[in-house]
Amino acid sequence: MVDRVVRDLPAGTITELSQQHVRPFHLVKIKFEEGLYYVSEGPEITFETSVYLEGRCVLGQFEWTSDGQQSGTLVLLNEDNAASALALNNKVTGAEVTVYLVYEKTDGSFTTPEVYAKGVLDSPSIEPDQVVADIVTTGAGSMFYPNQVFSQFNGFNHLPVPGTIITWEGERYELEASD
Repeated sequence: MVDRVVRDLPAGTITELSQQHVRPFHLVKIKFEEGLYYVSEGPEITFETSVYLEGRCVLGQFEWTSDGQQSGTLVLLNEDNAASALALNNKVTGAEVTVYLVYEKTDGSFTTPEVYAKGVLDSPSIEPDQVVADIVTTGAGSMFYPNQVFSQFNGFNHLPVPGTIITWEGERYELEASD
């Protein structure tokens, strides 16, 4: 069983993670047929010449689905009915979405946003105070790593031998036998 994962992180992110107080938040870029929409979980921020609107969304936790994909939820907060108007006037299902992870530094500046997940929106629902849509990730555009243990004890009898090297998402994993 692998008990640690080595991951290369940008220097700015490593610096912020070593601080006593860390404030991470997400930026979300949605590509509708009619244009792009930029929202932030945290403060208003300008990234790649685009302004991400402050406090307009909440990103839910991502989980593996039974078909091997990952999915999560995106909640667009319905301030002044902007999210519901956006959902009603645009084709939400199938809209491309890119989620970035950002850390606010102790001096009030921000780390460079890193791609957290890429995918498409699916199954939107409009509620009085919010619009909720699923995000289904596409390919290797997600910053996640395998975290489940598979062995003969849970039905997997044809596994590679311990010591096999697997490369996934640009990272190297060595399979180890579990105890």
